[in-house]
Amino acid sequence: MKKICTLIFILLTLKLSAGDDDFCGIRNTTFQAGENITYHIYYTLAGVYVMGGEASFTTSIEQLNGKIVYNRAR
Repeated sequence: MKKICTLIFILLTLKLSAGDDDFCGIRNTTFQAGENITYHIYYTLAGVYVMGGEASFTTSIEQLNGKIVYNRAR
């Protein structure tokens, strides 16, 4: 039992890392900085669509801990 507990402890304390490359060498081309998206939210009340709100997101590029990352600007 002691060996199993030791093995579990060692496995849980290992640091897992993908390396210093761009997330395993895969470049993100899904969206670019400055793009935005707007959602219009509706709900149905007695068969009538009523606007419930709107959500909008814009992306920007920033640095976090020395790495270039996308950020959701408000």
